Amino acid sequence: MHKIASVVVAVLFALSALAMIPRDSTAYTKGKTRPVGKRVAPVSVNAEMGSSAARVSITFNAAATDVEVRVNGVDGLKVTSDARPVAGQSFASGQKKAFDVSYRAGEGRSSLVVAVSGKFGGMKQSSVTSYSVGAPTAEQKRKAAGTTITDSTGRRLKDMPE
Repeated sequence: MHKIASVVVAVLFALSALAMIPRDSTAYTKGKTRPVGKRVAPVSVNAEMGSSAARVSITFNAAATDVEVRVNGVDGLKVTSDARPVAGQSFASGQKKAFDVSYRAGEGRSSLVVAVSGKFGGMKQSSVTSYSVGAPTAEQKRKAAGTTITDSTGRRLKDMPE
């Protein structure tokens, strides 16, 4: 009886371990490592930046449903057109979507952020890209300069000026 119980426990343990293995077939194939970090939506985003508008084009590298695209500004850039040019749409693999974004650039260098989210293969995924316009001011350069230091574990850190 003791041997049967040991075999049952071993089988249950093995089955529970198998259940924890990701279904991503590339995760454990020879010569490949398991992906680290958050999955990124399979899209390619490009923006042609002008002085007050950008032409944004998105290529869907996999079929997607419930897609939402949001655009917003950083470092003073203000989006003056629709901040959500795509909402609740579906796209086939290889399909492209293009739209214009109007904005008022901030002083010096400012950025347009394009965030694409949706369901790809049934999984919710997103991708965020940023595009800069303008040249940095002296103050922006000073703040970006910072000093790079290494902590006791070997991680590189940037000490930013106040």
